[in-house]
Amino acid sequence: MYQIHHTEAIVLGYKNSGDYDRVFTFITKDYGIVYAKATGIRRESSKSRYALSLFSYCDIDLVYGKNYWRVTQAKLIDPHDELPHNTFSIMVASRVSKLIRKLCISDEPISNIFQEYQILLSEINDKDITKDNVASLEVLSVIKILTSLGYVNESSMLDIINNGISASDIDTQKKKTLVKYINNALKFSQM
Repeated sequence: MYQIHHTEAIVLGYKNSGDYDRVFTFITKDYGIVYAKATGIRRESSKSRYALSLFSYCDIDLVYGKNYWRVTQAKLIDPHDELPHNTFSIMVASRVSKLIRKLCISDEPISNIFQEYQILLSEINDKDITKDNVASLEVLSVIKILTSLGYVNESSMLDIINNGISASDIDTQKKKTLVKYINNALKFSQM
């Protein structure tokens, strides 16, 4: 008998497999990055079909079989349904998702990164958000993710992050400084 692992997750991406299956990439609260197969998810009769759309926040049950994780059940918490109305928000969510997939190791807990990505998706899900605010939120989220992974450890940067800076507090000069730190951190990570 296999153990069922229950956790919160955000869908970072997926690939179709066979006629009715998908292999999902999740960022989970308890297990970090998880690649899991959902059998029959593309059938119209699948109960979990709409819970596992791109960037959706959901509760999932996972079982680790012989070689891979399998999704046994999924329940939608927040669909982030305003994202499709704002293409710039979708681009930002995709870029941050790609960064997380490249920098994080599978099956290693990263709850602070999960929480930061969840906050980013919730904030850019507003249909009235401006492009400048979305860009500021992206810069702020990426710098927080890189800091929590240890790529940014400058004391001045840690002071900015720990003082609870918000996207509206970021002016052009601060954004340039933060982008410089981000670029240096990514260069350091050899990505």
